[in-house]
Amino acid sequence: MPRDIILAGNQIIVFGNEGSASTASHFVCDLAKGVFTGGGPRIKALALNDCIPLMTAWANDEGYDIVFVEPLAKTIWMRETW
Repeated sequence: MPRDIILAGNQIIVFGNEGSASTASHFVCDLAKGVFTGGGPRIKALALNDCIPLMTAWANDEGYDIVFVEPLAKTIWMRETW
């Protein structure tokens, strides 16, 4: 399924909490740079946990339970869900 997402030009969105946040960031780095060899499609990938100021602003102002919901709501398109 990720191959279909990439070939369709859609975006892969990941996020993590605590130690998984660094795993999500590393995964996006691998997709965005490590997988691209110059001949295939570029992979659109985003880790929602990479903007710490935005995460803490949402957590402080609205609550930690929506820290990923609002950034995701701005980013996702219905055609990208599966």
